Amino acid sequence: MTQSNETWTLKTAIATEHTPAGGNLGCELRGFAPSAGCSLKGNQRVIKFTVEGTPRPQGSKRHVGGGIMVESSKYVANWRAYAKLKATQLKCNRIEKPNPVEVTAIFYFDRPKNHFRSNGQLRADAPEFHTARPDGEKLMRALLDAITGICFHDDSQAAKQNIEKRYGGCARTEVCVSVLKGQSNAPCC
Repeated sequence: MTQSNETWTLKTAIATEHTPAGGNLGCELRGFAPSAGCSLKGNQRVIKFTVEGTPRPQGSKRHVGGGIMVESSKYVANWRAYAKLKATQLKCNRIEKPNPVEVTAIFYFDRPKNHFRSNGQLRADAPEFHTARPDGEKLMRALLDAITGICFHDDSQAAKQNIEKRYGGCARTEVCVSVLKGQSNAPCC
């Protein structure tokens, strides 16, 4: 992705105030008020935010000729730009090297219709965890690329990564970035 395309995507996300394709901004109206901010938990620095909309994976790239590589997912660029926008809006100081970080991401997906009874109630046997595609590692890859340079200096600092894929009332990604225990010499937010 070129710098100009990324800038255009960010400007589009800001101007239209909508999430990437397939997402929705109705989370607050449906009882899912996103929490965001920078704080200290004990003496550990913590950055939390929510990215509304359907999580998008960063899969393989394919070569189209002339040295040009194209993402296999047509939605990932917009989703990354929106995640970057949400992290940037916090105005937190990033966690600098050499501090290792822990990144926890809970990716929530909308439930399919077959999880509900005909009267609209959730079926008793409806699963809590999302076990279909996309792959959790590809979702985390897209997230780390989006927040690198904002929440932390380089994604190589992500020494511990926690991934959950769940069904929820509103498609979103809840993100928590913290300095790993014993490494709290980063400046506070």
